[in-house]
Amino acid sequence: STVSVTIENATGGNFEQLTPNPTPASTVINDSIDTVTVSIVSNGNVTEDQQPSFTVKVSQALDRPLTVTLSNGDTVTIEAGKTEVEYKTSVQGDDVYLDAGSITLSVTDATVPGATFEKLALGGPATVEISDTISEVVAKLTATPSVTEGGEITYTITLTNKDGLPINNHSELYFKLTDGTTVVVAANSTTGSATATAPDNVYVGTNAPVVNAIDAVSGADAWKFENLNLDKTPVSTEVTDEPGTPGSEGDLVKVTITADQTSVAENVKPTFTVHINTALAHDLVVTLSNNAQVTIKAGETSAPYTHDAQGDDVYQDAGE
Repeated sequence: STVSVTIENATGGNFEQLTPNPTPASTVINDSIDTVTVSIVSNGNVTEDQQPSFTVKVSQALDRPLTVTLSNGDTVTIEAGKTEVEYKTSVQGDDVYLDAGSITLSVTDATVPGATFEKLALGGPATVEISDTISEVVAKLTATPSVTEGGEITYTITLTNKDGLPINNHSELYFKLTDGTTVVVAANSTTGSATATAPDNVYVGTNAPVVNAIDAVSGADAWKFENLNLDKTPVSTEVTDEPGTPGSEGDLVKVTITADQTSVAENVKPTFTVHINTALAHDLVVTLSNNAQVTIKAGETSAPYTHDAQGDDVYQDAGE
């Protein structure tokens, strides 16, 4: 800007003639170029359940409010006479997945009403690091408590978090049990089931309980969890005998004997075959009506039996 001054009149001094020079005297006033710096700094790193915050600063207090625009489009105002203001972003939110990250912001503009800065300098970006809180998810196995032999045992895997956090952002998970059964928990689900057939045998009271447990987990997102804990506590299913009632007679074991010849001479030993309708895991000892015993070996279904010959003689004594 320029300041101009002229002489309007002059009196006194007893001059014979005093004539003022009307030419104005001018002085140019140049700006000294004062720099105003606006910056943003992080107020420290946070966990995912905490609110990230920043401080926006101006290098000197101003006589009017300063509106600062941030790189995310938000604006904050530093009041007249002050040099800083706090700015907070949204909480990322606590969850059960590995999703640590960061928020970086910078100042993109700063203005005051009715004036323009001689020189405005904008500081660099500021970053708040966001870390995971490590929330545990427990995978627990349950099983049908009791089934009849040969029946279906249902195994169920359930995912839980003690704080009730959602477990709904994962792909299929495959849980392998110690008996080789695989239980699939569908994408974004917390439960999954599979069935297995209980053992069946022909004996009474010999069914051992079926014991199973979680062995391992796989799947693209199996390692996405902050802490997926496999509860490997064994589960047990009691296996009871089939009732042996009409319509559910249980497993029939039938032992029979057949003659190998329809007739023999009295000097020839007659032979028989003892049969069982299903191979057993153990030897089967069969007692005949003459108190003789025949053993059908484990895994086999028959055994021969030879009776003594009647004996050759001179009498008519044919028989059976």
